[in-house]
Amino acid sequence: MWGDIAAEPDGSGRLTIRRSKTDQTGEGRIVAVTPAAMDDLDCLARFGGRLPERRVWPVSDRTISRRIDQAARDAGLGGGHSGHSGRVGMAMRMTRVGAPIATVMRQGRWNTEHMVARYTRSETAGEALRYL
Repeated sequence: MWGDIAAEPDGSGRLTIRRSKTDQTGEGRIVAVTPAAMDDLDCLARFGGRLPERRVWPVSDRTISRRIDQAARDAGLGGGHSGHSGRVGMAMRMTRVGAPIATVMRQGRWNTEHMVARYTRSETAGEALRYL
């Protein structure tokens, strides 16, 4: 919902995620939104407004996943992509630039280091070279 997105003075934003697969009780989490993503959201708002009770994407989660997968196929990346692919990519990007694991866990809304390690294993494979 548009009402779940708050702009910050530095151009970034904060997104309240009210419920998710990892938060079935609905405690909610707040995650950061990059300035670039906020710019993209501003472009979207020009088409349909920014009413707080209105969905940003007026389609189902399943439709969004199908569209992401099709866009990846069209870009030559193959199939098997979904809305979750963005979370994995975020974890990889943050790990690549040295973000602390606790920060990656909060942003990705993971409760264990195991999930972060699973998604970022290829990003950290070269770490040992510093010590060899």
